Amino acid sequence: MDRLLKRPKRATEGWLRCVCAAAVLLAVGVAPTWAEEGTSTFPSTEEGLDEMFPPVPEDAYPMSDPEPPPEIFGPFMPPPLAGTSDRPVRDDRSVEQRIADSAKHQNAIIEQIKALLKQSNVSIVPPPSYELECNEDPVVELLTEQLVQSYVKQGGDPELGLLEQLITVRRELAMLGVEPADSYQAQLANRLLVKAQTLIKTYGSQRDKVLAILGLAHKAANVLQLLGDSAIEQKFFGEITGWLSKLVPDMLKDIRTQHDYRLVNAVFTLTRVINSSGKLSGQADPSEILRQIEEAMRFDLSLALEASGGAHEWSLKSEFALTPTLAAGKNKLLQLMYVGEGQGTYASYAYKNGTQTMQAPDFPVMAKVTDFDPCKGTAVLFLDRFFAQEGETYLRKDTTNKAPIVWAAFANVFRAQQVDQGFEFELPVKTKTEKAVDTVFDQSAKGFTGKFTVKLTHKPQ
Repeated sequence: MDRLLKRPKRATEGWLRCVCAAAVLLAVGVAPTWAEEGTSTFPSTEEGLDEMFPPVPEDAYPMSDPEPPPEIFGPFMPPPLAGTSDRPVRDDRSVEQRIADSAKHQNAIIEQIKALLKQSNVSIVPPPSYELECNEDPVVELLTEQLVQSYVKQGGDPELGLLEQLITVRRELAMLGVEPADSYQAQLANRLLVKAQTLIKTYGSQRDKVLAILGLAHKAANVLQLLGDSAIEQKFFGEITGWLSKLVPDMLKDIRTQHDYRLVNAVFTLTRVINSSGKLSGQADPSEILRQIEEAMRFDLSLALEASGGAHEWSLKSEFALTPTLAAGKNKLLQLMYVGEGQGTYASYAYKNGTQTMQAPDFPVMAKVTDFDPCKGTAVLFLDRFFAQEGETYLRKDTTNKAPIVWAAFANVFRAQQVDQGFEFELPVKTKTEKAVDTVFDQSAKGFTGKFTVKLTHKPQ
């Protein structure tokens, strides 16, 4: 049984040896030759492979008596350049020389730090503008993060660069057994802290500066944490959260009054940042923020259908409120989904070829708006129906006919939007306007025509 279990593994090993052997031969410019009878001199059986390339015992230690790797440069890969080597660089300096060199490097850095500390004013680099509202897409987020880190390096220097050099050289000395003397790390960290505080005070009210300032502020906080000054670190985190907390109310106000729906994700982001420090949680209550967002992001959905088929003309309408609720959107990002139910009504009917009337009951309509993304200007509307499934009656003289003609018209005209259990319409979304959606779907099929108007009107509470 053990032999049967090991046999497939051995066959695989043989195949691998065959492939590897062929690769080695080809790499050095050697190709298998063929005998006159049409058979290859290269082994074609597992026994031949075992003879040319003996298998390594399974219990053999792979690093014992290693064989040199095959020469694979051949005519295709150039050898190392003259005067160079691909071997690891060796440091032949003595320990004493390494200590002396590191100490010399440290002294040079300290001289630069002393010259910097003589400057009483801490200069700042104005932060660049990065959009806070639309930064949830993974690609955009990655690009913005790279730009922010570029500013952090630019805005943090020279203090940040000198601090990183000083930490590196002190680590080298510690590894060589030299206890580092007192340095200027705390002074540099304090200047970095002053930079972040000045940026917050000067530019903190401008939303397009928040990401850049936040990047430098967190870098300063990380430096304080590295130096082990927890008291100053926590105090500074308090300043950061206090600053961001003041931004949220104005953003919620702009959602309500300026109809800037893009700010919803920005509010979510700032709330996460504010509460990222466990010791300082509570300055932005997520439940309260969510409640305010839900009140600010309420919409009324208006639907209207103008349909015709043959001699018939119908007009249907419906309007009801949608309630926002949290849901996972594309890329698993946190988004609001809007759900509502209402009644649809047959508003009018006309018949061109004589006198005929019709009667139809009101009908229930269930709607759901998902993937509402004002940054991309898109959303998806799902409807279960927009017609009465029964009760549609046509009256002409002494004749009474019941027929769901509008159902047939809607299903045929909007077949492209039909999905399981209903219909889906891709909506264009506008921001900074009360009418977030105002669009018409004008389609026809199989003798029917339909103009379906969808409006989404902002109605904050």
